This record gives sequence, C-alpha cells and structure tokens, in this order.
Amino acid sequence: MHMYVFTTVIGQLVGPFGIKDQTFITSMGLFVFGFGVLGGVIFSIILMRFPGKMMLAAYIICIASFLCLGAFYFEDKRSDRSGILAACGIHGFFLLPILFVAYELAVSLTVKDGVGDSMSCGLVNLYANFFGFLIAIGLTPALSKETETATTFTIAVLLINLAVALIFLIMGSIAKPV
Repeated sequence: MHMYVFTTVIGQLVGPFGIKDQTFITSMGLFVFGFGVLGGVIFSIILMRFPGKMMLAAYIICIASFLCLGAFYFEDKRSDRSGILAACGIHGFFLLPILFVAYELAVSLTVKDGVGDSMSCGLVNLYANFFGFLIAIGLTPALSKETETATTFTIAVLLINLAVALIFLIMGSIAKPV
C-alpha cells in the first residue's frame, strides 16, 4: 500500500521545496522503480537460497523502508537533488520487494486454513490497491496546496502506514510463526 501511495504523490512531495522540473520528478520515479527491480531480484535470489528467512526479509524491508522514507524527507527539505535521487533509489530498493514477500507470507500463513494461493495473493493486492487509493485520494487536497506542512503531513501518514505494517507483521509472526 505504501508503495502505491508514495509513487503516486512523489512529484507533489518535492514541489513545496522548489523542485518543479518534470524531468527530475520522472527521474525520481525511475530511481524508485529501477532500484526496486534490482532489490526485488536480489531479495528473490537470497530468499530462493534461504526460504526460511522470509519473515526476516519482511522485517528488513519494512524497517529499511521506514528509515529510507525518513531520509527522503530529510533530503527533500534540503532540496538536494542528488540526495533525493539517492534516497529514492534506496527506498525503491527496499520498497518494491515487499510485493513478492507479502504474497509469499500471505500464502504461507493461509494455506493451512485451506485458502488457495491465488485467493491469498488476490486479497493482498486488493487491500493494497484499495487502501492505497483511499490514502492517495485523501492526501490529494492537502498536497495540491504545495505547502511544507502538507508534505510533512503526507510523510507522517506514510510513516504511520509503515509502522502499522510492522505492527501487523509482528502480530502475524507471534500468532503463526513462519
């Protein structure tokens, strides 16, 4: 869910700090997705070799995404373009692999209850898209004002989103260890 919202509003997050160049904003998105694909491949290779480390990977992804979003906000406030691109790349590296890790965890947690792979993955995708859409739509009026307060509020919402994901991850690992 965080991934969908962040990549949707990424251009609006830098506007209040004087960055309005569409080419640069497009580069930010490319860094998120480009390094995200790289992160996904690396996490996939590691987890294929060590499949029992899926929960550890989920923790690493969630905590690193939280820290990287904080770094993005710090660089955004400084209006440092190279720092913003670096933060976008590192954030993407840890953000995009959550897709397949979430799918694998959902399947591993629900298969014992008789829920099929496609149903588990479909529900994860439905939840992420639906609530990501609601959050992005809810943040749009504030972000359209292009104020530093709106950017700070949006980053806070995204950080809370990641914190809630971490809480659910902890609750899930206590309830049904993988």
